[in-house]
Amino acid sequence: MLLNPRTLRFAKFLAVGGFLFLFGYAQIVLYNERWGLPLIPSQIVSGLACMHMSFFISELGIWNAQRQDNPSIRNRYTKFVSAKIIGVGLNSIIFAFISTHFSTFVSVSIATALILFYNFYVAEKYVYAKTN
Repeated sequence: MLLNPRTLRFAKFLAVGGFLFLFGYAQIVLYNERWGLPLIPSQIVSGLACMHMSFFISELGIWNAQRQDNPSIRNRYTKFVSAKIIGVGLNSIIFAFISTHFSTFVSVSIATALILFYNFYVAEKYVYAKTN
């Protein structure tokens, strides 16, 4: 195999993240520029919507092998949401600080890139970790 399983999971994680990044950015533009919702609340609403999509996509395509180690979807979902809420909060704080200096697209890109590794690590070590 060309890629080890962890590298392959990370590659899938990046692909899903790229899709969700574009989807989330489109939501921010819609909420902020079309509907007039302030920028930070737009980013938070978008982040929460993407969080739920991310769970279901991740369940099906990224972490499916690890689900057998933690068979309770309720347990995984609770862990996922709690970790992602922290991630959305961190992302929003980073976004709030940098959005005054950069365009919305650049600000979203930087904040998302910084949170990417947190999200992967938490998914691997907390959400999909083996349970006893």
